[in-house]
Amino acid sequence: RRPHRARIAAAVAAELAQVIADAGVPTIVVTHSYEEAVMFADEVAVMDRGAIVQHGSAAEVVEAPASAFVAEFAGINYLLGTAAGTRVRLDGGQTVRTTDPAEGRVAVLIAPWEITLALGDAGGDGDSALNLVPARVDRVVVVGNRARVTLGSVVAEVTPESVERLAIRPGLDVVAVWKATATRVALAALSAVTASPAAGVPDAYPTRAGTPRRSPRAAAPTLRRRSRAPS
Repeated sequence: RRPHRARIAAAVAAELAQVIADAGVPTIVVTHSYEEAVMFADEVAVMDRGAIVQHGSAAEVVEAPASAFVAEFAGINYLLGTAAGTRVRLDGGQTVRTTDPAEGRVAVLIAPWEITLALGDAGGDGDSALNLVPARVDRVVVVGNRARVTLGSVVAEVTPESVERLAIRPGLDVVAVWKATATRVALAALSAVTASPAAGVPDAYPTRAGTPRRSPRAAAPTLRRRSRAPS
């Protein structure tokens, strides 16, 4: 019954998106689903605790989420750590590699579909282009042709066939594997601010590859906006 409900919801959302497009007028759509936001909106505003914390296109939000909250809403893994060049020491103790050099406090961004799961040793050689992080499976949810596997603070998206082949289940120790080229780095300065929007935006930000950064634009999680000029 759940897949049936999902199909109905998707059909209704697609019909509403077409109605909005045909109307050709600026429209505000409120949703808790990032997938719906992408379907409806030319621009997305994410709200947290009543304040806009990020605003931009759906691609911009996914590419550089302003906080862990925004990243979770957009379905992107957001891991805090300390960077030194192309290596990032995660707060959890593991070290990962990236092709995006940085210095200081950063957030490592990994899309769930970039992560594969394996069994066995996660030692690696330290210079591998692959990141190998040991983790324990907390939850497995299969939806259609994809399976979302929660590994502590990391979520991987794999195929149901992989889940069956590896006998992935809660409590199983696995290795999360992803490429250094899929490991993006963003500034982590807002992570301490998002818990209290009234605290404001700090004046100074960490540097990335030695370049001073500007304060990010204001932005928020349930508001979606589509603007289309009448034809």
